[in-house]
Amino acid sequence: MKFLPILLFALQAACLTNPPPTSGEVYLCMGSWSYKYHLYKDCQGFNKCTTRVYSVTLKEAIKGNKRTLCSWCKKRSNK
Repeated sequence: MKFLPILLFALQAACLTNPPPTSGEVYLCMGSWSYKYHLYKDCQGFNKCTTRVYSVTLKEAIKGNKRTLCSWCKKRSNK
């Protein structure tokens, strides 16, 4: 149990070293119930994705696919 705080700190530090993309590229799961876009290809929101993960431009994700930003990615990018 003494190592739990150290492990949590290490995981948080790993998240901070992976900044959001600046190229305008975002990621989508194309499953029938998917309605979010993601800033990180390793987002936990993809855990239940049963299709391939696609990369598209932010404009395509918002206008063409009517997606909104994943809350986990939003929290991660604000750290």
